[in-house]
Amino acid sequence: MTKGKWLLLLVALAVLCPSPVYAWGPITHLEIAHMQGYPDKWADVDYQYGSLLPDFSLACRMVDSSYPNLQSVTHTQEFVDALREVASEDFCNGWQAHLDADKVESLYSRERIAAGAPCGADWVVDQAYAEELNRAAPWMELRHQEWIDYALDTVGCEADCPYYVRLDMIYSGYIGGYQPNKAYYQEVLNEWYSDYQEYVDRAAFGEPPPTPPITPTPSTKKHRPWYSYEAPPERAASEKLKKEMWAELRAAMCATDDIAEKCRLYDEWTVFRNAHSVPSVRK
Repeated sequence: MTKGKWLLLLVALAVLCPSPVYAWGPITHLEIAHMQGYPDKWADVDYQYGSLLPDFSLACRMVDSSYPNLQSVTHTQEFVDALREVASEDFCNGWQAHLDADKVESLYSRERIAAGAPCGADWVVDQAYAEELNRAAPWMELRHQEWIDYALDTVGCEADCPYYVRLDMIYSGYIGGYQPNKAYYQEVLNEWYSDYQEYVDRAAFGEPPPTPPITPTPSTKKHRPWYSYEAPPERAASEKLKKEMWAELRAAMCATDDIAEKCRLYDEWTVFRNAHSVPSVRK
């Protein structure tokens, strides 16, 4: 498939696929990397692609729905630790920065969706930076694919990373201007996410996201005053007798295949248990 046809397929599928998770989009992740001091897409290719690739399975699924969704794998500390065994420090730091940044976006999107926003902030906020920065994606390298394959294998995932040239086409196409439904997402940006910069700043510099105040709801449950009761001294002896009797009757039930005899033995246990119950007494 030629690159042009591949990108057209990407756009067609992206229009049909709603945002599946709460996470910043690729363009915003590159903007965050830029803000963190990695502006050169060629010199800092490891950091920048590290900041993009935790979502690689979602990017791949947009053109190949049979590829598994690996978000629950690639967004774990276990996966980052596996990467650190083989990958460059910049790549691992970019990967970790992606995970940290998404925590801010997740709260942001959930808050706005609860208020009525039609979707999360990922592709929406991407529109705020796409035209302004006109930043092309850095070139994905074979070593990035090999590092991801190693981490997937280390954490016990049987899937393989897609061929790096294929992934590079997907990311380059989207970041280079093939964002779907631009006009729609721009409207959502203006109406629901106009304060996006505040949250992107928090994602870039590790500031904690705002948390709404929690107003405790008074409990209407009535608690029984267990503190005003106590066990009588004879309970210990009674419990010991019941334990011994249950062991004897249970052994007898296990030793027979006669259902009627099993039921008779259990009835015997019920009578014995009730006869030796010692209730608590009020203090």
